Amino acid sequence: MDLEIPGIGKKGPTPQYPRTDHAPRPEQPAPPRRPVDESASQKAEQRRIDYEKFLNQILQAVPLYDRELKFVVNRQLDEVVVKVIDSRTDKVIKEIPPKEIQRLEARIREAVGLLIDKKI
Repeated sequence: MDLEIPGIGKKGPTPQYPRTDHAPRPEQPAPPRRPVDESASQKAEQRRIDYEKFLNQILQAVPLYDRELKFVVNRQLDEVVVKVIDSRTDKVIKEIPPKEIQRLEARIREAVGLLIDKKI
């Protein structure tokens, strides 16, 4: 009984098998290149101007409802807090984010600070 394996021995030509380990990869299109934006500071300035216009529109509409908006920075959290105040009674109607959430966030930051000494 003869066992003949093509390519081994001296019987017959060596078969040509396609090589799969070096198969060419299909060409992928290059990702679109974003143009170099030299006016990033101009865009940031325009965004700031748009925000100010929007804020002024809100501030002009609020007195129609006998309300007042007060923007305060919570130094402990470094966040802006918006207070909606009744113009007649000077009482805070709503605080965004609510005081409970602000306290919770301060406690969480404190707990994380106890566990982790460094901020990376």
